Amino acid sequence: MQGIKKKLVAALTVVALVVSALATALPAYAEPEVDVATSTVTVSSTNADFAGQTVKIYKMFSAAANAEGSAATYKLETQWEGFFNSIPEVKSEEGDTLSEKAFNYVSGLKGDELAAFANDARDWADEGSHSITVAGTETASSETPYTATFNNVSYGYYLVDPGDAPKDAEGHSSINLNAILVNVLKDEVGVNLKSEYPTVDKTVEEGQNHASAQVGDKLHFKLEATIPDVTNYEKYIFNLQDTLSDGLTLDQGSVKVQVDGTDADAGNYEVKFGAGTAEDPSMTVHFGTSTDGGTTYDAKTYFTGKAGQKITVTYTATVNENAIVNADDELNSAKVEYSTSPDGESTGESEDVQTHQYTFGFDLTKVDGADRGTVLPGATFQLKSADGTEVIKLVKTASGAYRPATEAEAAVTGDGKAWVEEVTTGDDGKLVFVGLAEGEYQLVETKAPDGYNELGAPKYIKIAATYNTNGTLQYWTVSIFDQAGQELTPSQGNNGQDSITVENNKGTLLPGTGGMGTVIFTVVGVAVVAGGAIWMVQRNRRNAASNGSHMA
Repeated sequence: MQGIKKKLVAALTVVALVVSALATALPAYAEPEVDVATSTVTVSSTNADFAGQTVKIYKMFSAAANAEGSAATYKLETQWEGFFNSIPEVKSEEGDTLSEKAFNYVSGLKGDELAAFANDARDWADEGSHSITVAGTETASSETPYTATFNNVSYGYYLVDPGDAPKDAEGHSSINLNAILVNVLKDEVGVNLKSEYPTVDKTVEEGQNHASAQVGDKLHFKLEATIPDVTNYEKYIFNLQDTLSDGLTLDQGSVKVQVDGTDADAGNYEVKFGAGTAEDPSMTVHFGTSTDGGTTYDAKTYFTGKAGQKITVTYTATVNENAIVNADDELNSAKVEYSTSPDGESTGESEDVQTHQYTFGFDLTKVDGADRGTVLPGATFQLKSADGTEVIKLVKTASGAYRPATEAEAAVTGDGKAWVEEVTTGDDGKLVFVGLAEGEYQLVETKAPDGYNELGAPKYIKIAATYNTNGTLQYWTVSIFDQAGQELTPSQGNNGQDSITVENNKGTLLPGTGGMGTVIFTVVGVAVVAGGAIWMVQRNRRNAASNGSHMA
């Protein structure tokens, strides 16, 4: 027994020595390094008063964002704990609890409250006694657009101090240099400083600065402006001017005007349209009342007491037959005309704000599957919606291309209709489709070229576009897929019309049963069998007769 104990102790000693050796040989555990996502932040203005300004940014919360930058988790930077502890609704001695309470507090701020919070935070940071670190300092450029660019900015929630606005003799400034709060959750973030003078924002399709649509589709537009302080004016002119491209027809009955979230008061604004044609697809919303039959309007009374309230104008416009040039920018713009003198007689205009509209298309070439150099006329197709439930009505243009019919064109039936639901390849084996939105379509062959087998399943067409941050088109592609989702031809990716190729295989006779040759062989076979049977009967008769004679 004693021997066993000695052996066990010796074994444990060996194990301990081995573990000790391994411990000294391996490095101590360290937290893995995490790549910190960074961004380029650009603060810009078209106002010359921003030129040369010293711009500073402060990191208030660190953040981890999702891939799209549409959601993030936040943690309060330690250096800002003192600031938030000075807010009674937030104060907490514990770091984690304080971070959560600070996040919830800022999340609940709106409008003027958030603006006041930002300026209070800037004053706290600039005081110098709170040891708030400046994350970056840049000087705005001296050429328009005036910009201050910060590189390698780690993701987070930042306070931007754009400098001190110069004032005239009366203490007025032409530019708003209030502190700004901004999420930095993407590779590039732009911060635009608004002028103190009235401006207007124009967006299309849920806040975008670009859209693509098919001929006949409706696009939804929104104009947003803020009512200025009219206290020092005898009268005030405020007109929102909107201009659409030739490829859009403004739906006049769709225009809706709201102030502070409710319908604008009747009699205190008037909407005037251009000629209502492609040559003049414009609209102006005049605020106030007119005393000269609609030449000028005075918004002084209507705007008094409403400074800072938001004006919203929404409307729809229909893509028309003029919007069939693929990938050409259909530019739409808006601006505001406003009073610049106390008597209200002198006016100025804001810079145009723009949205961009595009239509796309593709050309199809039908070829022999065995010899792609041989084009095939006479192939008939239907172009359908992505789910195949709708056949798109097509109208042939002067160039020979096919575009979707407008709503008015599609409503015409009988001999007077200009649209078709099937189109056929010509002698060059080609079809050209234009006036399409980005998205997915089905291409269905309803008749194959003579001597060729018809395609058994639809081809799936996908038009995809990529845009620049200002809404202009960067590039677009057209791809063709089979029913299983396999790409048949590579995307070409250019700024012009893309091409796809569709193959057909020649028809050949397949082997069958029951032909004339089979009948002949069957007849011959039956004859042979019958002949053999007759021969055997006759032979048996001869044998029987011979046996009888022998017995006699």
